[in-house]
Amino acid sequence: MEVHTIALISNEIATGDEKMIDLHVHILPGLDDGSKNMAESLSMAGVAQDDGIHTIVATPHVLQGVFDNDKNKILLAVTQLNQTLQEHNITVDILPGAEYYVEADIPLKLSQGELLTINDKGRYLLVELPSAFIPEYTAQVLYEIQLQ
Repeated sequence: MEVHTIALISNEIATGDEKMIDLHVHILPGLDDGSKNMAESLSMAGVAQDDGIHTIVATPHVLQGVFDNDKNKILLAVTQLNQTLQEHNITVDILPGAEYYVEADIPLKLSQGELLTINDKGRYLLVELPSAFIPEYTAQVLYEIQLQ
């Protein structure tokens, strides 16, 4: 299990007593190559809680034909996971998000309200670039996203 933690604290060195927000976790069960099931999601949230993380942004992959997750599917999975965490006395709060593979139609989908921004507030969108190459349209796509 790979854990990426971004600590939102002051510029002082972390002592471990700070409360943190993890902005990028594949914690929703069965939606992508992250958590396989609810038991694994509970375990991940428990580890995060023990590490001082109080909020996690769930960011499943969205890639047409591979990870066909949409906004409503992710929002439902977040609601279900938060309910299950409460039932197991895990106090980590899960917020919705997604990790969108860069595709030429992302700006259009964003403008039509089809994409899930971090915490569904319309301000921050997580975009993933391919590891082997950068598509020609990437700069234009990112520019058009910024205009919204």
